[in-house]
Amino acid sequence: MALQDILQKILEEAAREVKTLDDALVEEKKQLHIEAEKEAALALESLAQKKADALASVEKKTNAIARRDVKTVIQQARRSVISSAMEQFHDHLVALPDAQYQQVLEKLLDPLSGEGTLFVPKKRIDSTKKMAPKGFSVEASENIAGGFVAKLPKAEVDCSFHSLVFSEFRNEIESFFAQKLNLI
Repeated sequence: MALQDILQKILEEAAREVKTLDDALVEEKKQLHIEAEKEAALALESLAQKKADALASVEKKTNAIARRDVKTVIQQARRSVISSAMEQFHDHLVALPDAQYQQVLEKLLDPLSGEGTLFVPKKRIDSTKKMAPKGFSVEASENIAGGFVAKLPKAEVDCSFHSLVFSEFRNEIESFFAQKLNLI
């Protein structure tokens, strides 16, 4: 065997070795590519799941906010209806005919005794003078639409219709109208 044959054999073996290494490298590249694709698919799947979870959370929160807003609007509407009913009730009391007005005054004036001053609406001064307890003077007031304010030596009693409707008996009147108007 000549040197040339030996060199040829070495070159052939080296070529086979390079081909084997190249094939192994190509195979390793394929495996790395497959693994990278799997990892990318898993990452995309994870992102898709996170996106779906985030959308579900946003939808859940949006629905909760919408329900709360609907409840708020309904409550505001109820409050508006009740307030309007109370305003109309107050206006009705103020506009009562004299006979009915005097019946209401009689009940309001009943607990008063002693002496003092009754401040009443200008248009109701005559009917109130007829009903005033002994010892009480009656004076007109621009600040009162109906009822009266009694100034006693040691106290002031506000029996104006506005005070009675919107303060003293507010809860009872609101409950009454809420039930009558089917708001509860």
